[in-house]
Amino acid sequence: MKVAQFSTTVNFSSVNCRLQRGLASAGIESNTYVNYVNQNIDNVIIVKRSKLYSLYYYILNKFEKHVLKKYNKNMLLPFSFGNIGMNIAKKKFLHDADIIHLHWINAFISIKGVAQLAKLNKPIVWTIHDSWAFTGGCHVRYGCEGYALEQCSRCHELSNGDTKLTKDILAKKMKYWDGNNITVVAPSKWMYECLKKSKLFSNIKYIPNFVDTHVYCEKEYLSSDRYKILFGAVDATSVPYKGYKYLLDALEYIYCNFPQYRDNLEVQVFGSKTLEKNEVLDKFKKYNFGVLTSDEKLANAYQGADLYVLPSLDDNLPSTVLESMSCGTPTVAFEVGGIPDMIDHKENGYLAKYKDSEDLAKGIIWVIENNKDFKLSKSARKKIESTFCEEVIIPKYIDLYSTLLENK
Repeated sequence: MKVAQFSTTVNFSSVNCRLQRGLASAGIESNTYVNYVNQNIDNVIIVKRSKLYSLYYYILNKFEKHVLKKYNKNMLLPFSFGNIGMNIAKKKFLHDADIIHLHWINAFISIKGVAQLAKLNKPIVWTIHDSWAFTGGCHVRYGCEGYALEQCSRCHELSNGDTKLTKDILAKKMKYWDGNNITVVAPSKWMYECLKKSKLFSNIKYIPNFVDTHVYCEKEYLSSDRYKILFGAVDATSVPYKGYKYLLDALEYIYCNFPQYRDNLEVQVFGSKTLEKNEVLDKFKKYNFGVLTSDEKLANAYQGADLYVLPSLDDNLPSTVLESMSCGTPTVAFEVGGIPDMIDHKENGYLAKYKDSEDLAKGIIWVIENNKDFKLSKSARKKIESTFCEEVIIPKYIDLYSTLLENK
């Protein structure tokens, strides 16, 4: 069995790279084809672009950004039209592939390009990492269900009242993907329910992401009178839906209401090159790891922390929570998206009320005060080993691939 995976780009901790390594361990050949990549990763191959296509890509990308400003000059959420993409179906390397597996494909494979792949009569699996596949362009919805109720005819992110754009994008997906036998995979129960409400897909499977429990291994549990709070993600402090503002508000609440922790809390951040000066952070000891470039470095950061905080306002099944829990570091996060799949409230972490910075702060203190015997830590690790490890998830994907090939 040969699997061809596609993603706009990847890094060392990308879901599809982990899947690729897991498949290789099971004796299944898999390559990941990307638009670009900044790291040298085994079996990750850049699909070459002609100079003419590169010019087309540049012009269309500029045009789409210009059009988007017409609708909302201050849009901070990721939004994709789905027009940019290569005709991957014509590439010779696909001839030997038995399975085509899509991941995050924007600006790499277009809406039409997905339909072109479907015509190859090869099973297509598409792991849905955010909401773009079933909406009128947005990747992050903040709970909006307009894709299901109104076919994206009214978009709360577009400020001028004209939402023909989102409606047309969703209609284009319906046109090109209707009748194509695409199997979509939801990594979280939340995403599974979202996909069920969409009219675009009928063959929906639930298979969680996983983490390498050998690399993200359980830390040595050592007591200390200082507590390290870790926060991080890609562009952790600059992307609004990552919730950095809510973390700062929570830290301010802790400073004002729990004075006994003022001098023994350290805030650690990863994912941002620089940590801008901030009057709230300046009240605590702080440390910036910067952009971590390997699984080992990331695991060390989790293992050195007492708890991990994820104040995301919209998330599917964030890998950072899996990684942290695998290292035995409890997580405090808002009860949103697929996060409750991983965190069992007050058993292996803390689920705070949505957008409630005060409850986020109380959750941080609760974990500090209730993990002195490392019971939460050990429970977090156990949850990963039983539900979100390679040994559990890889057989599910192999079974899916095999079933699709048998029914081809």
